[in-house]
Parts: sequence; C-alpha cells; structure tokens
Amino acid sequence: PRATPEEVVRRWQTGWIVGQALREVVGILGLTIALLAGSITWVWAFAAASLVSMFLSPPWEHEIRTRLRRATADPNAPPDSR
Repeated sequence: PRATPEEVVRRWQTGWIVGQALREVVGILGLTIALLAGSITWVWAFAAASLVSMFLSPPWEHEIRTRLRRATADPNAPPDSR
C-alpha cells in the first residue's frame, strides 16, 4: 500500500525533528569534550558548526505538498500544466 501525502509529510516532519535533535546532541557533546580538553580552537569550531546548522531549514510543508501533487499528476499532461 502507498502512503498518503499526509503520511509522507508527517513522517518527513518527524524525521526532520529527530535529525535536528541528533545534530544538537552531537554539537553539545562536541562542545563539552572540547571544553574538557581545554582546546579553544575546537570550542569555536563546534560553536560555528552548530550555529550554521541552525540556519539550515527544510522546505516548507506547502512545497512538499506541491511536489507530491506534481508527482501524482497525470504523466501524459504537458509539463507546463502541472
């Protein structure tokens, strides 16, 4: 059975949230280890990587729904009508 568009969006959102949580955990662990090791260079590197990763955002739900609609559109339709 195929997943409905709502299921795909829900699973994608859940996966994105879990991925963000894992990314932050790795960043915090890296900062902690760098601080315990006393290396200010590593502290700045992990802080910069964590800051940059926060600015990376996923496509909006509307964009996902649009892509799903396009994927399930009539394959015989001209490309500009999608």
